[in-house]
Amino acid sequence: MPKFGKWTSVWGIVTIFLIIESIVFVGILLFYRNLIIEYLDYFGWFLLALSIYFALAPVYIFKKKAKVPKGKSYIHTKEIVDTGLFSIVRHPQYISMLLVEIGLVLIVQHWIILILSVICFILTYYGILIQDRILVRKFKDDYVKYMKKVPRTNFFWGLIKKIFS
Repeated sequence: MPKFGKWTSVWGIVTIFLIIESIVFVGILLFYRNLIIEYLDYFGWFLLALSIYFALAPVYIFKKKAKVPKGKSYIHTKEIVDTGLFSIVRHPQYISMLLVEIGLVLIVQHWIILILSVICFILTYYGILIQDRILVRKFKDDYVKYMKKVPRTNFFWGLIKKIFS
């Protein structure tokens, strides 16, 4: 079993930032609601709702299609899933995190949340790059072929490729 020290430390930092950001978000939302562009917050709430789908769908999909051993977490996949949502993007759960970041910025429109979101965005993307390296080691050439076929996080490009292929 490979060691995932770098990967887990990145996600530990992201988790800490998300907790801090959530506390600041609630404080700003409750006590300092001064929107710059009023209707952007509706789009932010939409992105938060959409992020729930991207976060939860992989749990169901992996358990159903990735041959996860009984009693194991959904992340213990035995094969690459390249159908459905995973035929459009490789990392839907990370897209969920990125959507949360964008949504929080749009909802409160405050510079503190913007700074925290940019930091989380960068760390999340770095974590995605590490995750791709881990999956290449685990699945070898099959994952490299999958990487060439399916975008990392660009849902719209993945959808266009899927429609026109």
